[in-house]
Amino acid sequence: MKSIRRSARVPYSATQMFDLVNDVEAYPSFLPWCERATVEHSSADRLEATLHVGVGPVRKRFSTRNRLDRPRRIEMELLTGPFRKLNGEWRFDDVAGDGCDVVLALDFEMSSLPLKLVFESIFEELARSQIDAFVTRAGEVYG
Repeated sequence: MKSIRRSARVPYSATQMFDLVNDVEAYPSFLPWCERATVEHSSADRLEATLHVGVGPVRKRFSTRNRLDRPRRIEMELLTGPFRKLNGEWRFDDVAGDGCDVVLALDFEMSSLPLKLVFESIFEELARSQIDAFVTRAGEVYG
């Protein structure tokens, strides 16, 4: 199983960053690898969404159930997709007078060897680039 941990301190509140990450339907407008994002179900404490990912000739989609603890945490678990396992968490911790710390932790395993050979390194790079993409997006949205 692969594990990815990334973090950044941003000059925005935990609430602002939570809302940005939770706005799944906006992902295609700023994540170049996200071709489409649809929300299947949404409530105050849960969101189910499907992401359609494309890099070069590789196209995959996956769905997650996200447990929402606004503005502190978003916990993700796999519903369907090319993974045997996919679990993750976004954390947003306010830092007094200095914005907030944003942490992304992902654990994943592909469902088959052929998928592992083709898609694992692509997904790993996409996941690693997410924090940077959300920091850039926060600057565009919040100034």
